[in-house]
Amino acid sequence: MLNNNVFKVIGGQNVTVNSGYLNKKSLGYISQMSIHVNRGKILFTGKGILEAYKLSKIFKKVVFIGFSPNKKFLKICLDKKFTIYGLPKYINEFKNSTWKPFKLFIKALQNLISVFTRLTSIILHEKLDLLRVENISLVGFPTFLVSLLSRRKFILWIGGLEKDVLKLKLNVTPISQIIIFLFDLICRMVIRKACYVLTVFPNIKEYLLRLGARKLTILDINFVDIDILKPSTSNEEVLKEKSGKMIVLYVGRLEKEKGVCELIKAMAKVCKVIKNAELWIVGDGTLREKLKKLAKQIGVPTKFWGRRDIRELSNFYYAADIFVLPSLVEESAPAALLEAMACKLAVISTSSLIKRCKGCGIFVPMGNTNMLANTIIKLLRDKDLRRKIGNRASEFVKKFSKEYLEATYKAYAECFK
Repeated sequence: MLNNNVFKVIGGQNVTVNSGYLNKKSLGYISQMSIHVNRGKILFTGKGILEAYKLSKIFKKVVFIGFSPNKKFLKICLDKKFTIYGLPKYINEFKNSTWKPFKLFIKALQNLISVFTRLTSIILHEKLDLLRVENISLVGFPTFLVSLLSRRKFILWIGGLEKDVLKLKLNVTPISQIIIFLFDLICRMVIRKACYVLTVFPNIKEYLLRLGARKLTILDINFVDIDILKPSTSNEEVLKEKSGKMIVLYVGRLEKEKGVCELIKAMAKVCKVIKNAELWIVGDGTLREKLKKLAKQIGVPTKFWGRRDIRELSNFYYAADIFVLPSLVEESAPAALLEAMACKLAVISTSSLIKRCKGCGIFVPMGNTNMLANTIIKLLRDKDLRRKIGNRASEFVKKFSKEYLEATYKAYAECFK
């Protein structure tokens, strides 16, 4: 049973809150997202920056704090109510190495010191009233330390079990076990200190309560900005590349936990059956060159589109025939999956979201490349099934997207009581 401090957002439940007085408060939105600037323009490469901008219409001021793609400090003022900071980043994805855990520990410590000192400076300078932080590893613990020093409350948003990702990346060594143990302690401290915990991962409710979450909202969906997910008239390049092909689309980071290697291996079987099938990969990461090499070796027609602004993604979603997210760790409500669903694209994924929204996609087990290949073939051959799944998925996302914002507004309001 849920105690009085725990709220559950479920289908059909209208969550409303009078957030009028929030326009007198300022919010610091602290994200793991990298902020990229291309030819003087900011690339919105993640949903966080869009959510933060939407919140600037509710709050007096919102300051978005992410990471710059290099070790330089970045500040951009979009308007009086919305400012963007990019912090130097000292920790990235690591390739397999005997010393990987040791390197990870040193870099994590360096990153912690840098983020803590700069966060403190920004929060005091901008006179922020409340902090909202995304996950624990890169920015959650520094925010926890800043909250102790500055006496600011913070809301913790959790997308999934970061420990699972950490285990997948680290070799099993005594050092890695110590790192995971320390990470567990950090999680307990951050979760207990947060004035509110928001999560899109229902399976960790008991875990969060056991670690001492004071107030908890379980969201059935992640943030999706439906307004920008419209067919674009400036997608000639994408349509030209499609040109009679059957497109299987992946959007996301190119890291081990995302299962893109498994997707390419599955596509090798698909391409033998569906001769005009092609894999499109939108995103970037440490595995980019490895994935390119793999696709070439096993003969999978693959186009790597690189990192794209989130406002461009609708061009790819509407051009593709199906979307696949084959993650190797549990992702309860991944943003890219929901964006594809909002665009009426038939989806295949290992995410438990597919099980919760029955008929809105096809679920496949993690790492099962044979079943993944067969499912892709089935969908590519059945246009009516693709349309049916896509329509259901779009209605599901529309229904819950408004409730996500209302529930988060309620959490912000609760923290000021």
